[in-house]
Amino acid sequence: MITPTVGRIVWILDRNQDGPLAAIITKVHSDTDINVCCFADTGSTQPMHHVLLVQGTSDSDINVIKPYATWMPYQKAVAKGEIPPTLHVDPKDSVRGNDLLSLQEELKKGT
Repeated sequence: MITPTVGRIVWILDRNQDGPLAAIITKVHSDTDINVCCFADTGSTQPMHHVLLVQGTSDSDINVIKPYATWMPYQKAVAKGEIPPTLHVDPKDSVRGNDLLSLQEELKKGT
């Protein structure tokens, strides 16, 4: 199971859409109940409240009338350990990377 957190991306699936829509989690009520800001294929946004987050089942097994959220295939594969997570920016290579690494070290020391 993937723990939903604010800011993570999910797909919204709806019987009335040809494919998934992107959404950002804006509130977590439980591991299966989230609020999202959904992006239409036109780029417009729509808030959605108390959306079912489906976990641990194939999307083809879902029989719901309302739109629901699911993790993207990449996220599911990483969670299962099938592929390693991608590190997009190595803190050592970023402009502020050294500041971030110093802060992390200080936090570990408890200073």
